[in-house]
Amino acid sequence: MMAIPVTTPNAVDLYSSLRSQCGTLKNVCARITAGVGASGAKGSDLVALLAVAAGTLATYGQIGGATSAMANAIQTYVQGLYGDSTLTVTSDAQASATALEALIAAVPKDLPTSGPIERSVSSAGVVADVLYTSAQLGNTLPAINAWLATIS
Repeated sequence: MMAIPVTTPNAVDLYSSLRSQCGTLKNVCARITAGVGASGAKGSDLVALLAVAAGTLATYGQIGGATSAMANAIQTYVQGLYGDSTLTVTSDAQASATALEALIAAVPKDLPTSGPIERSVSSAGVVADVLYTSAQLGNTLPAINAWLATIS
């Protein structure tokens, strides 16, 4: 992948994209945790979590690490945006990316190795969501909480 040129507009676009993706991922995480508290988390939400998380991690990858020129440009932009030179955007983003990698690794550990993951079909042709309990998401739920703790 070709590196994105380090310019203020590119830093703003990358930061905006990352905030949007994190917002979407946060919503998917909320659906999963709410589902566990109700009738169960939908398998389709777990699959969506993996897809959105992978895209978000790819965006983190475009930053090029906490000490890259793009990370510094983003940090400068965000500090100026909020008028707070003490914000640690680059290290916060790195912590979030690390927690996101752990989340992506956790989800497959909780999914069945055979059988349906998202939906099942009965012999009568009735399609039903596959639901997961908190006991079945013993790796995923703590990883969701750990990632959520890194964003604000």
